[in-house]
Amino acid sequence: MLKPSEAGVIFQLRDDWNLEKWTNELTVEAQGKPQTRQKVVVDMSVSPTKPVVIRAPLRGKNWWTPNGPANDSVHRRVVVALANHLGLPERFAVDWVQLGADGNSFTGNQSDNRSYHCYGAEVLAVADGKVVGVKDGIPENVPNAAKIAVPITLETIGGNYVMEDIGGDRYAFYAHLTPGTIAVKVGDSVSAGERVARLGNSGNSTEPHLHFHVCDGPSPLLCNGLPFAIDHFTRYDYQLELKGDHPVKFVVGAPHQVTDEIFMNRDLGEFTTAN
Repeated sequence: MLKPSEAGVIFQLRDDWNLEKWTNELTVEAQGKPQTRQKVVVDMSVSPTKPVVIRAPLRGKNWWTPNGPANDSVHRRVVVALANHLGLPERFAVDWVQLGADGNSFTGNQSDNRSYHCYGAEVLAVADGKVVGVKDGIPENVPNAAKIAVPITLETIGGNYVMEDIGGDRYAFYAHLTPGTIAVKVGDSVSAGERVARLGNSGNSTEPHLHFHVCDGPSPLLCNGLPFAIDHFTRYDYQLELKGDHPVKFVVGAPHQVTDEIFMNRDLGEFTTAN
């Protein structure tokens, strides 16, 4: 039910992806006025464009995605409506944290960024490209504090970040970086695997992690997210049992070497240097 001047977004989650084409039908009417009923018909088709294949932006093991590509991810339904733009920049975005042997993302003082296993990790360029955006100087947050270090605006939501043009109208966004560690500037050409910054906890972030997404424009939010696959990594079977937000059991199982696959929601994996 939409009130006057309200707008809504309907997300359709398909059960059958074998269809290449289909038709959506939506019937609408003004409340209590069946004579206003009308049907909107839209023909749909699966995009033939394949996900871009990139290198991993991190190295090491036990990288976990509490928010990755999935219908129940917090990123999936982030709709940005500004001026004449309506888009979903984060629909395929990933948040990477690194787990310890006990399943926690930190050891020691939970309020100290340096206690987190991923803090300060090298963030690597995922492809050859050109730097088209940099934000630096935003102070870091105290993990899980009631108040974030700076007010969240369009300028600060991504914290310190790097935006890289990786070609083909695709842009890689690396966010929440540690201030003062960004190793590139706008206009620089970078190579895949080159360090662009270090992982931190700036902007709209509750603990150290890397937010990463690929989208179709040079602005981190005024764009639409695009799917991406990682050229090679190791995916692990695992069991992680939580009591509230605290792990009570973490067991890492069999490894699976994969190539050109998407790192999905709640995946656990290891990134090694490219062959």
